[in-house]
Amino acid sequence: MTNGSLFIHSIDIRHGNGMKIEASSCSRCGQTIVPPRETCPYCGNSAGVMTSLSLDNRGVIVSYTTLNVPPEEFSSPVRLALVKLEKDVIILSLADSNDIVHIDSKVEIMVDNENRFRYRVLK
Repeated sequence: MTNGSLFIHSIDIRHGNGMKIEASSCSRCGQTIVPPRETCPYCGNSAGVMTSLSLDNRGVIVSYTTLNVPPEEFSSPVRLALVKLEKDVIILSLADSNDIVHIDSKVEIMVDNENRFRYRVLK
């Protein structure tokens, strides 16, 4: 694991057709964390070694919101969602399109040019 942007750690290990999201798992509490870390944020240094793993880039929306007054670098509206991946990992992601979303919408996660997670609704 290297230092740098939160999202750089999490991008892309290309396996076949789909992107995989890098993560780490705590040997003590079993929590899986994105981006991968050397120390469990729940157990601290007492947890021991974190195990690296790759997660599928598909998940479901568990919550979403629209920012009508977003930070300066974004154009309004900005749509955000919490996406649940396998192993109960939840990541914050920006919308990639204007598709309407609902709780439990199935989505695919991508990474944009600025290494931010983006979701696209699967049809």
